[in-house]
Amino acid sequence: MPGRNYHKRERTLIGAGECYIALIDSDGNHGLERYLGQTPGASLTTETNEIEVESSDGAVAETILRHVVSRKYTFNLTLGDISHENLQLFTGGDVETQAADVAAETEETYEVEADRWIQLGQTSARPAGHRLGGSATVTIYSGDTEAVAIAGRGGAVATVVYDEAPDAGEIMVERSTGRLYIPRGSNFDGKWISVDYTPTTPETKQVKVGAAKALEGAFRYQETADPPGSAKPLHYYARRCSIRGEGQNDLKSREGPQRLSLVVAVTKPSGDYPLLSIEGVAQPAASS
Repeated sequence: MPGRNYHKRERTLIGAGECYIALIDSDGNHGLERYLGQTPGASLTTETNEIEVESSDGAVAETILRHVVSRKYTFNLTLGDISHENLQLFTGGDVETQAADVAAETEETYEVEADRWIQLGQTSARPAGHRLGGSATVTIYSGDTEAVAIAGRGGAVATVVYDEAPDAGEIMVERSTGRLYIPRGSNFDGKWISVDYTPTTPETKQVKVGAAKALEGAFRYQETADPPGSAKPLHYYARRCSIRGEGQNDLKSREGPQRLSLVVAVTKPSGDYPLLSIEGVAQPAASS
């Protein structure tokens, strides 16, 4: 039919693209954009609030006025890359680099209970504790009290096994995690131990979450045209957004991999930037 085209391929778009965020620091400065990695889901939601005025004198009320008082724009993202930086966005924490640590540790003391685990090297600065290399040696002294365990160094030494067969010794050391396991029947059940070891903890990153705080940043969705010949891609950009995690990260699931959900709510930027821009090559006219 003249003037109509019901099958306009050039205006049909199969969503595919990349998501980026540039965090804004406490002074209002934008950092550089970071690619969020695989994003299995991304959507834009518009919420409109309006006042509706109806007639009041007739038998049936009629709408005589609708007035829009606000509009809100929110991007909802599903992240597939479980990186420290994405976990920072999800939790609202800070990413820190922990230096490698190979300094010898002595007199690290613990009260022992059978069928329990002990994490070596755990501190407020390094909550995950230390790791041990494949050739690490752990020496464990014991006593009925903490003071005796330290003072009696060079005396009673635990029979230690590494990585497996915990029942073959009085204490098992798991090198990959830097953890001790005290098996049932161990002679050290109920005693204090003093531990000497040399860690081989590599440089690591960690996300530290403290007091609640707001994360802000710019958001960009860089769309790609797929398949070829479909609509030209549109690029979405919001200069200032509030960023927070939403929902749960299934640490263990039989139904699929871990996913992080983010809510990126558009807020008013400074300067002359619009709330939201959607840019792309002009599409063919509807009647072509």
